[in-house]
Amino acid sequence: MSSRGLVLQNGSTGIDSLGPQTFSNGLEMSTRLVPSKETIRLELAKLEKSLQQATSLHQLLRLLNQIEAKQAQLDQILHTFTNKRHVAHSSSIRTLEISRVELSSTLNHSRSLKKIMDDASVLSSKITEKVRHLDSERSKTKATKEYVENVKTLKYEVQKIDTAIKQKNWLAAATSIGVIRSLPPGLIDDEFVEFIVPTSDLPEMPGDLVASWTVELNTIFVSEFNQAAANKDVQKLTYFFQLFPMIGKSEVGLECYSRFICNIISDQARAVLRSVQGKSDVRSSFYAQVLFQLYQTIADIVHQHSRIITRYYGSNVLTNILTAIQTECDLQSGLIFDTFWDTKKLDRALNDINNYGYPILVGSILNNLQGEEELKDDNLVIALADVSNLIDELSTMLNHWAMYCKFFVVSWNESIQSSSDHAVYPQPLLLSTFMEKIQKKATRSFDQLSTFAIRRTIEKAFLLENIPDLSPQLTLCIKYLTLTSRANATSNQSLLSLTPEDPPVSSIIEDITISLNLIMLQTMTTGEFLTIKNMISNTRRILENDFLNIMKKKLNDYQPRANSLLLTPHAIQALHSLNHRSALPMNPTGSSSNLISPRSGTPPLGGKDQNANASNLFMKSATSALNAAMNLSGVETETSDKLSQFIIVLNSISLFQKYLNKLSENMITKLEQDNLLIVDNQEFNQVHASMERDAKTDITMYVDLNNSEGTEENPSVRDRIKSVVKTLSTSFNDKSGLLLQEQIKILFNQNFRAKLARMINDALKESEYLISSDMMSLNAASESIIAFIKEWNSLIIPYLTTLTRENFQALIKLIVKNLAATMESKIWLMERKCNELGAAKLEKDISAIISEVTKYDYSFRDNFNRITQIVMMLGLDDDEELDDLDDLEWALTPTERNRARNLRIDRK
Repeated sequence: MSSRGLVLQNGSTGIDSLGPQTFSNGLEMSTRLVPSKETIRLELAKLEKSLQQATSLHQLLRLLNQIEAKQAQLDQILHTFTNKRHVAHSSSIRTLEISRVELSSTLNHSRSLKKIMDDASVLSSKITEKVRHLDSERSKTKATKEYVENVKTLKYEVQKIDTAIKQKNWLAAATSIGVIRSLPPGLIDDEFVEFIVPTSDLPEMPGDLVASWTVELNTIFVSEFNQAAANKDVQKLTYFFQLFPMIGKSEVGLECYSRFICNIISDQARAVLRSVQGKSDVRSSFYAQVLFQLYQTIADIVHQHSRIITRYYGSNVLTNILTAIQTECDLQSGLIFDTFWDTKKLDRALNDINNYGYPILVGSILNNLQGEEELKDDNLVIALADVSNLIDELSTMLNHWAMYCKFFVVSWNESIQSSSDHAVYPQPLLLSTFMEKIQKKATRSFDQLSTFAIRRTIEKAFLLENIPDLSPQLTLCIKYLTLTSRANATSNQSLLSLTPEDPPVSSIIEDITISLNLIMLQTMTTGEFLTIKNMISNTRRILENDFLNIMKKKLNDYQPRANSLLLTPHAIQALHSLNHRSALPMNPTGSSSNLISPRSGTPPLGGKDQNANASNLFMKSATSALNAAMNLSGVETETSDKLSQFIIVLNSISLFQKYLNKLSENMITKLEQDNLLIVDNQEFNQVHASMERDAKTDITMYVDLNNSEGTEENPSVRDRIKSVVKTLSTSFNDKSGLLLQEQIKILFNQNFRAKLARMINDALKESEYLISSDMMSLNAASESIIAFIKEWNSLIIPYLTTLTRENFQALIKLIVKNLAATMESKIWLMERKCNELGAAKLEKDISAIISEVTKYDYSFRDNFNRITQIVMMLGLDDDEELDDLDDLEWALTPTERNRARNLRIDRK
């Protein structure tokens, strides 16, 4: 224990003299000398083991010495470490003391700075207070100065007004009142003013004086304005109009100006109407022209006067003027329309129309013509010409109203400076009394008159129908057949040139088309959505019911007998007689363009006799050629009137489809060209009803002035109209297309089915394909095929030259389809009746037939894919590999291909 205390005492006395670096080094050394826990554990384990193994006193003493040595070592390390930690702690305390001294100095400096800032803040507050005081004094001084100046101005202007009124200088007086009205409120009745402004000449208070002068001047201005309006003194009128806002009477000025404008509108309209009172020779479009002049007058007034109004009253007051104008416009428009209604006796006309039963139209469908005499009696129904005049004038009136409405909407939105993409539809138009008359009388009358005109036109067109002659088309047909007959081959002339540019159609088509085109364009001109929609619907119903029923009845009446012909010997002889009488040149070597119809053309050089002889020779040649080609020598010379009329009716329906398509396009073009503002009637009625219930409703109707296109989800009014217009042609085409398809099928069954079967039997005779090499030459044309081609042309060409291209296309498509089926059936019947050379001949014959049949449309070759594949399989040699045909798009099944290969009798 004494040794451990000595060590501690020595450590404590010498530590203060050690520096920080020495202390740090010693601390590191002492830390490194401290044994780890693992080392101590191992040494204890070793000592314990030695204790257990000690067997003598000597070993125990030695073990005790080891333990004491280790204890002494550990005590030394512990004292060293403790001393080092004490030194470190003392060093930290000294460092903190030094820092405290430094912080005391900084704190003193901070206190000095705070005192300086406090002094500066006090000084700043004093300066701010002084500045605020100076500003207050300055404001008071300025207010006092302005007050004094305003009082001076008031006194000066009061005296100036008095002088101006005495001198009748109304502009100076109004200007001075305007200056006084612009002074601060309450000044005119201020107590100080009461002592300063009144004078011995004007002892009253300025407020009383100004109020009295305002009333006096207002009376004078109204009187002078009305006098200027009566005298139509525009300069004086404008002079007094600008004075009302200066004296605070803008509403009075606007009221006077509105009355002046309305009087102009009224006077002009009434003067025109008075000029025709008692006259019976008023032109048909007179009242529509009067209505146009009314709207033109309003437009001119708004354009000319809006600048004056905006200059003196501001742009926001234009709506007041427009409202007053619209009220007068409604009154005068209604007066004009009522006069038109009474003068033209529309009530009687509409009553006659409603009571008319269309006896000819109904009788034609029911095969009862009892109404024919009724139609000729003009006393029973209003004349169609008069109805057309009424329709035209109503359409023109509605068009003028539509244009005026668009002008009014544009002017209204310019006055309110609307920045919206869509324009506001003005309330004066929504509540317009003339708009109501338009919707309840004008449009309904137009619909009734137009619907009647269309049905009446169909009725009269049916009664006065003119059926054209097919002679020009049949003459062209004979010429072509004669040329091909002489050459014993197909002519090089283009088949398209044989298609009639103006197919023969009934006069009904032309009459209806002319009337329908006029009425439909007049309908688009109205600019009324409901009228357009109703008339399209009515017209579509009339065409699909009345017109198509008449055509269907005609088709049933003219349905051709079985195996009837267009070119019978009698028909050819009739053409010969016609051409002989007309002395028409028939140049068999010329093109179709050299053919002159009986209605036109001039005889060529050579004289009448020469032309007659040429025509006579040609017709004899044509008759001989056709008799040979068509086997007509034993056919009775019956006329083909029914078949001709049947074809004309088919053409009439087909051509009318084209006319309707063109009419729909014209209507859409008219819609885009006129660019009228067409309003959705349902939305209009909804907003109108809301405004009638509550005039102060917040509901606003917006319209598109540009008539732009909408989207598929939200179509615009223009899109909806175009969609409705297109249904006129699409719906009719759908129904009439079914009728044409049905009737062309009847024509095929009556005139083609049996003939085609016979022609195929004659052309592909079974006995001609089981032949030897010395029986035929593959390069020689088969007589049966030549005969087929001649008879084919004789059968088809008359329809090519008389039918419309669409009807002929439908007919030839049906013919080719049937022909292909007949040929296939014929080939399948040749089993074991054809050898190798016969297969080659069959392939050549089939190719010639297909080539001739498909010259009208190359796409028809698809109908013969099965036939060509059958003939191909039939012609394959036994050793020919079929694997090369794997890439072919087969129309035949594997079973059919195998059957086709086995048709030949020489097949192993």
